[in-house]
Amino acid sequence: MRSVSVFATIFTILVLSFSLVTVVTAASVARNMPKRVSPGESFSVEFKVTNAVTGKLFILEDKLPQGFSFNSWDVSGAAEPKESIKTRFLKDEQKYAWSFTPTKPTVSIKYTTTAPTATGEYFFDAIWFDPNGQSRNKEKVVVRVITCGDGFCEGGETESSCPKDCEKAAPTKEKPPKEEVKEEAPPTKEKPPKWIGLVIVVVLLLVAALIYYFMREKPPKQSEKSE
Repeated sequence: MRSVSVFATIFTILVLSFSLVTVVTAASVARNMPKRVSPGESFSVEFKVTNAVTGKLFILEDKLPQGFSFNSWDVSGAAEPKESIKTRFLKDEQKYAWSFTPTKPTVSIKYTTTAPTATGEYFFDAIWFDPNGQSRNKEKVVVRVITCGDGFCEGGETESSCPKDCEKAAPTKEKPPKEEVKEEAPPTKEKPPKWIGLVIVVVLLLVAALIYYFMREKPPKQSEKSE
């Protein structure tokens, strides 16, 4: 029974030690692009990457809809110069990929494309990889003729050229600002480095080994021989 209790103690210590290790989050990517464009219009597509692993390879591939042309691109936050960034362009499949090493957690990938003359709904499909995993993003863009009076202020429309779509709302009366009471922000807790978690695991394993050594059942001593 004592051996069972020792095993349970060691198991509990291991569970607690692994819970102390810092959780690693995967990179996330947000796509910025217009939702509606005119036929034949050129526009920019930007990927903003956060939580990128610095010093490790990052790969992003975007599949453009049929009929969209790929014009130019740029990457900011990469260790490699632009001419050394690995690219892969599959024009038949409309796939364009970049592979580089981030120098900071936040990087950007930007390219320009031109919409086809045919109107309709089109979908962009991106996928990215890093040491912590992979993820995917799909985005829709509508290609249609922009006309004044359709309820959207877009394209070359302005408040003067199309007041129906771009007219600003009447300004509301501003209320006098209230006196703000400044509150001291609570001190932020810095996350411990990853090596501290590993040290804690090693120490707890040593403690578990000592507990097992002192709690294990010892063999009975042999009785001394009678004189």
